[in-house]
Amino acid sequence: MLEHGGRLRAAAGEFGIALSDWLDLSTGIAPYGFDLPAIPPDTWMRLPEADDALEAAARDYYRAESLLPVAGSQAAIQVLPRLRRPSQVGIVSPCYGEHAQAWRREGHRLAEFSEGGIPRALDHLDVLVVVNPNYPTGRLMAP
Repeated sequence: MLEHGGRLRAAAGEFGIALSDWLDLSTGIAPYGFDLPAIPPDTWMRLPEADDALEAAARDYYRAESLLPVAGSQAAIQVLPRLRRPSQVGIVSPCYGEHAQAWRREGHRLAEFSEGGIPRALDHLDVLVVVNPNYPTGRLMAP
């Protein structure tokens, strides 16, 4: 994996600045907490079940015809490129750097371009990767 920031202890030691005086914007992790509703204790005492309506709730929320729940986006980023033979892959850039690295690692040919380049690129691609909402820009592209 690429190095994505964090490592505040190392930076604090190198620069002699107390760990509590750092604000790490590179990780996307807020330095403050959120008010969360109480979570029933039994939630932590069982695994998800096939008939728990998770997929239906996610389909409704994301307005998607189909989806695949995964154990975090990083797992999907690493596995998706393995599901195809080497292909021509386009990635709308800028985006989270792990996408390009994962596709390259599996032997795919990559082209990175801005949103404006999508129409010209589509005829030359087998796969188009669109991070939506985009990270790091936060931009949301309409389907």
